[in-house]
Amino acid sequence: MQKQLLYDLFQAYYDARKNKRNTNDQLKFELNLEQNLIELYEDLKNHRYEVSQCIYFINPYPIKREIFA
Repeated sequence: MQKQLLYDLFQAYYDARKNKRNTNDQLKFELNLEQNLIELYEDLKNHRYEVSQCIYFINPYPIKREIFA
């Protein structure tokens, strides 16, 4: 089960970065990708992960939609 969680975290990262290549936040995270994902894994496993504030905006292209990031 725990190996599956780590695999899922890596897969979720690769899925999420598809259209975010070369943004400042993405590049900063990827500099220490393995360490960042392992720390996230440990926080989730030990029930220490806390959701932080997100930003909200409306993207009009290609269709108008709400974005929470």
